[in-house]
Order: sequence, then C-alpha cells, then structure tokens
Amino acid sequence: MRILISEGQLENLKKSVNKGEDIDERSRSFAFTRKKRLFSKPERMSNPLRYKLADRIEEENEKTNERKILNFFDLVSKRIVWITEPHTNGERVEPNWEHDTNVITLWNVEHPESGQEWVRQAIHFPKNNSVKWWNEVGQFQLTDDKYNQIVRSIELYKKQNEKDKDAKFLTCMNCRKKFTQTTHKGKKSLPICPTCGTHNK
Repeated sequence: MRILISEGQLENLKKSVNKGEDIDERSRSFAFTRKKRLFSKPERMSNPLRYKLADRIEEENEKTNERKILNFFDLVSKRIVWITEPHTNGERVEPNWEHDTNVITLWNVEHPESGQEWVRQAIHFPKNNSVKWWNEVGQFQLTDDKYNQIVRSIELYKKQNEKDKDAKFLTCMNCRKKFTQTTHKGKKSLPICPTCGTHNK
C-alpha cells in the first residue's frame, strides 16, 4: 500500500519530527506533568507540603493525639498542680479508695469557673502520698480537658516566672557589691544598693 503526500505535507512531517528531538528529558519526564505546573516554582518552594495534604492531616492528628508524659513530682513542687483530698461541691468528703483525690491546677486557682471558687481553699488539704500514683498511673487516665488544663498551667507558670530581660547588674559605689536594676512596665527601679542602702546615680 502506497501513501502519496505532497511536498508541503512532507515539510510539516520533518518539522514535527525535528521538534520532537529538541524536547529535553526534563520536559518529557513524568515528574514535570501539567498537574504540578498549576503552581509556579516559588509557590511550590514556599509550601513543599502542598501535594501531601493527606500526609499533613495524618501528621496533625498524630500531634493532637500525642500526650507528653508529665512529671507530677515536679509539677507539685512548683505549685503548678495540687493533689488534694477529695472535695464535692466545695466540701471535703471521705475518700472512696486509697488514691481518691482532686487534681487542682494553677489555671483553676488563677481562673476559677463560677461555682469553683472553693479550689483556693482545697489546696490547703494536700494528699502527698498519692502523687506517686498520679505520676505512674493516674496521668494516663486524665481527660483531655484536664490534660490541656495542666499544659495551660505550665505555660502560665513559665510566663509568671520568666526572667526580666531588661534587668542589668550595677556595682555599688560605696560597698562595691553587685545588685540588679529591673525594668517593670517601662520604668526602671531605683538604683539603691540592697546591702548598704547607697543611692547610685
């Protein structure tokens, strides 16, 4: 079977064949398909996880489900958490079992909900022999709300105890001892030596 083509058609065929040879390997590879070229290179570089949405959602779920293991001995000693004798509606009650306790957090004390003002009194009735149980067993039985409340309390504690970055050491002119001059709400404390009482200008 013979196919007759004109000279013009022959020229067009030659051009298309030559054009195909000019396409480099990168343009032909599967990695650079049109689907990924919907976004420019800067957009792709700024958000490399754009094409891994399912992986990102799974990772976020894992992060939210993960709980850090808390050191209740440390939390109790820093007064972030109080393990107290059981209370119901603000009144002390008899424990039902050995480690029947209330877990009161710093967040509870600083921001009590309506009807929970009794927590400030309850912290005066600690049950220290149950701290070990809470450290080894009880923390894994905490509800998500209580766990998140403890995490918020840790953040609150850090905020309350962060060091003054603007504080600086001064040397007393009289006794030559060092003391700090702090800044609170934009105002510097008086440069008075706490040892000898000299006002240093």
